Amino acid sequence: MLARRHSQARSLGGYVPDANDYNPGLVECFKTMTCLKYLHIYGVESLFDQKSFVQFPPSLKYLDFGSISNAYKILSWVAKGCKDLKGLRLSGSTFSPLQTISQMKSVEVLFDQKPFVHFPPSLKYLSFDLINNADRILSWVAKGCKNLKGLRYSGCTLSNSILQTICQMKSLTYLFLPLPIAHDIGYVFEALTELQALEINTLDETIITGMTKYCKKLEHLSIRNCLDHGSEIQGNILRLASLPKLCSLTIEARYSKEQTTELIKRLVAIGNLEHIYMYTSEDPLEAEVLFEMLRQCKKIQSIALNFGQINPDFYSKICQVVDEIDERDSQHRESPEMTHPMVEMRYYGEMNGTIRPHKWFRLTENITVLDAFEKWEYGCLSAGKP
Repeated sequence: MLARRHSQARSLGGYVPDANDYNPGLVECFKTMTCLKYLHIYGVESLFDQKSFVQFPPSLKYLDFGSISNAYKILSWVAKGCKDLKGLRLSGSTFSPLQTISQMKSVEVLFDQKPFVHFPPSLKYLSFDLINNADRILSWVAKGCKNLKGLRYSGCTLSNSILQTICQMKSLTYLFLPLPIAHDIGYVFEALTELQALEINTLDETIITGMTKYCKKLEHLSIRNCLDHGSEIQGNILRLASLPKLCSLTIEARYSKEQTTELIKRLVAIGNLEHIYMYTSEDPLEAEVLFEMLRQCKKIQSIALNFGQINPDFYSKICQVVDEIDERDSQHRESPEMTHPMVEMRYYGEMNGTIRPHKWFRLTENITVLDAFEKWEYGCLSAGKP
């Protein structure tokens, strides 16, 4: 079993020790993984009680561990031996050894649930939550991490002082604020002119005005869990089409079908749209209109539609619609090998009845929402499953 998992780790560049894996030969076996880039450690406390386990592979690029009492010692070993470490994730009850982390000059990605004092100046992406003194922490980051590109802030209160601190992070290109926002945050976008990706849970006129006026480089926009704010916002949402570089759009909100349809039409007319994720009804006529519009956009790569449930009759009608579009467009293609967009249809619950495979469609149960922002190069295997 150990040999097989070792073989998998060496070929895939990643390894996840199991709590029952420890035996006298495991440490020596681990040291031979000279190509290891990703290490995920949870619930293997006894493994790190061994004095011989002090040399982490110098090839390590990403370390993820938690619930280990001697985290300080472990990170000391990592800081000394893994000079090219790019990503670090600490969670659970792990103690955050501040001085050791500050010595990791190459770390670009940092996740944690506990506060830090010394952040690596090389930090490019920070994600944290459940922190009481977030104002002070973000102030440290704004002062010491001048090249910060991405910030994910969740699980905390979003105060005006925090928003003002975020305004100081002029280098931000990615901002994720999954919290309901009760303040006027339109002024934030005046400072974040380099923003390329934004995910928010609140949308009002001030946000729309700020984005469309100052965020001319915005490519990815995700509007999640937003409620209908009334006719004023219904009209203003169409202004999002004025973002010149917008190519990825997620709409997870109760906006009217008419407004959503008109917004997509305008984005298609611009011609930059590559990915769209949205809720839709189970009306085949609406789906037909949607597919017709999206097929006019030659750059489209993926479409993700979210349904409450899918029945075989509705699915068959959708298949018929795209077959007709595919047949029509095939007459105008430069070569028969030209690809079609991938349509991902997400649903809740079990599928009713039997469905036939279709080359355009990939049906998935809606466990997580498709995220077009974070494209990781690391994988994690657990119990033989990715």
